[in-house]
Amino acid sequence: MNGVIDTIMLILFVLFMFVIFSGYHRQKFEEREAEEKRKEAEDTDTSSDTKA
Repeated sequence: MNGVIDTIMLILFVLFMFVIFSGYHRQKFEEREAEEKRKEAEDTDTSSDTKA
């Protein structure tokens, strides 16, 4: 019986860690994308200002 419970707990722990880490990396990826878009917008604004 203990082996069954240990196996179930191990599987649940691995799934829990997967959810936690995938959420963290998804959040960081979205933050990086937003930062890149913001920088591109600033670069576009500054380059159009120097051309005018």
